[in-house]
Amino acid sequence: MKKLLVLAFLVGLAMNPGIASAQFHGAFNVGFPMPTGDFADIAKPGFSGGAELYYSLPQLPNLQLGGRAAYNWFDLEDDQPEGSYSIIELTPSARYMFRDYSDTYNVFNVFLQVGAGAYRWNIDLDDADGDDGFDFGFNVGVGASGRFTDRWSFYIQPQFHWVSGEDENLTYFPLNIGIMF
Repeated sequence: MKKLLVLAFLVGLAMNPGIASAQFHGAFNVGFPMPTGDFADIAKPGFSGGAELYYSLPQLPNLQLGGRAAYNWFDLEDDQPEGSYSIIELTPSARYMFRDYSDTYNVFNVFLQVGAGAYRWNIDLDDADGDDGFDFGFNVGVGASGRFTDRWSFYIQPQFHWVSGEDENLTYFPLNIGIMF
């Protein structure tokens, strides 16, 4: 009986016109993260790559809900031990497009994005044991996108990331450039 109720619920959910016509949007990006605050004392500017997946319902076409996964890599400063610092971010996010993304006549768009989630960091030292951890953080960014076909567009987005650590907070500011589809 329980399986039948779950199946009925899923069928009803799939038949809901709002859910069935949801618009999915994906993106791939590369970025150039700049460490800020105390993090800038130990790490040089780095490189990042990521992917994003968002959806919007027809009732709220300007609001997109989804998430982002990205890998950030930094070399350590010259006065630090030889090594690198990496951060993997998994952050559910919300994006507000100031113009309706589904409207193919909108060639240019501006958006605001906020997210919060998990940040996995790792210090890899060449001549010594490194360290790693898993902390909570949030990010906020603004971006601009330009459409070059009905389905494809490019975007540029600076974001500020704040990661809460045991001893101190970690902050960095990547400039992301990507393709949305």
